[in-house]
Amino acid sequence: MPIIKRCFSNGGALSRHGFIEEKSVANSLLKKLAQISTQVVQDIVDDSDQEVGGITTTTILARALVNESNQFISKGADPKEIRVGIMAAVEMVIKQLNAMARPINRPEQLLRVAITSAQGDRAIGGLIYQTINTIGLDGQICIRNANTIDVELRFCDAIKFRQSYISPSFINTPSRSLVEFDSALLFICRNTLTRAESIVRAMELAELKRMPLLIIAKDIVDEALNHLVLQRINANAKVAAVKAPCLGRWGLTDIAMASGGAVFPKNNEPEPEPATINIYNLGQVGYVTITKEDTLLIQGYGDEKAIVDRIDAIEKEIRWSSSQSQKKILEERMALLDTRVAVFLVGGSSEGDKEKKKDLIANAVRITNAAVEGGLVPGGGTALIRCMEHLESLIVENKDQSLGVDTVRRALRMPCWTIAQNAGLDGDEVVYIVETAPMYEDFGYDVVSGKYGSMSMKGIMDPTKVVCTAIKNAAGMASLLITDHEYMISNK
Repeated sequence: MPIIKRCFSNGGALSRHGFIEEKSVANSLLKKLAQISTQVVQDIVDDSDQEVGGITTTTILARALVNESNQFISKGADPKEIRVGIMAAVEMVIKQLNAMARPINRPEQLLRVAITSAQGDRAIGGLIYQTINTIGLDGQICIRNANTIDVELRFCDAIKFRQSYISPSFINTPSRSLVEFDSALLFICRNTLTRAESIVRAMELAELKRMPLLIIAKDIVDEALNHLVLQRINANAKVAAVKAPCLGRWGLTDIAMASGGAVFPKNNEPEPEPATINIYNLGQVGYVTITKEDTLLIQGYGDEKAIVDRIDAIEKEIRWSSSQSQKKILEERMALLDTRVAVFLVGGSSEGDKEKKKDLIANAVRITNAAVEGGLVPGGGTALIRCMEHLESLIVENKDQSLGVDTVRRALRMPCWTIAQNAGLDGDEVVYIVETAPMYEDFGYDVVSGKYGSMSMKGIMDPTKVVCTAIKNAAGMASLLITDHEYMISNK
């Protein structure tokens, strides 16, 4: 039985340390960055968001780097040399941020980070905290819609293997490049499917049951694949196909057992005969998620005792096997069958509300994981300001490279400055006080209380990985723009 936790979410978009961590904010800033090379910039922003979040900080830093560089370039500085200086300075900043990082050692720290990552939503933050405690950092997370107002968390057994969708035409969640099904049937075949008639019967059964169909086969090509893709595009059929895991003959047998289905063809035919396919030998799972790398099948309908017995048997084989290659296959089979996954069932007052919550959960999980992996640095832009003094000792080869270092030094002020400005304060004054009057390393400004003090004592901390990724991607974005000849001409 799955473990169920329930929370009620206010669904509000709360600011975190003075930022609203949403793509809409970053996109509005992107328009001010450039009309030329915007797609390249957007790709970097999307990569930053998918990795650990922090897209607003990335864009603020990038804009500052570009603006500062333009001032020097307009006076004759070499943009390529400025770029070299920027990259050298960013390398030192990242080194200092990692040296400044504090590990998360206590449960209350992890809970606080999870809540902060969820933009202050204590209920969702609490569920993320429970998720990491239960399945760890490497655990799989699945986010689904629910016909409720609240958010539920379930811990379920799952089947996971490293194969993606055969064709991107099967994607039904384009915002995250995923295939997602609820309560799906599985048609499992050990051979390559080439004929449309080999799959039509399974598709008819799925349509009759009004359920999605996932086909897992050695491969799907020619007429069979064309038929699937056309049905998906023209008839909006709920179908998808993935290749079988590379685990020999046992891989598909394990999946069939865990899902309560059978492997086709049953005899030695090259492809399944329609007459042999019925609803009772198709597998079934509660949820399907297919990413660019993995296939995840959650809550299989197989016999639980048989699954446990199979796992025990594989464990014994691992202990007794003397072949390293055989052990590797057995361990992969074990991972396939013995996966634990956290399922967030997301309700809301509307479809738009659900999508906002799903994005919030996905982003908060990434940020929280990043915090556990890399520790925390003082938030509110304080950590970046503390890195400024270290750039003074950085030695570069020429004057223009030195201008690149100076560009980074000036840009490091901007996150703190932006936070202060968003709070209706004088950004220059706040930055000056934080920079010149530090009583301790994490001395900064708290916009909520309106007071200066220790950011760690106030609980205002940022995951080190998020800050490092932000400055690294901002530098990459700025470097592309300042060395873009057309962009530089348009900004003269």
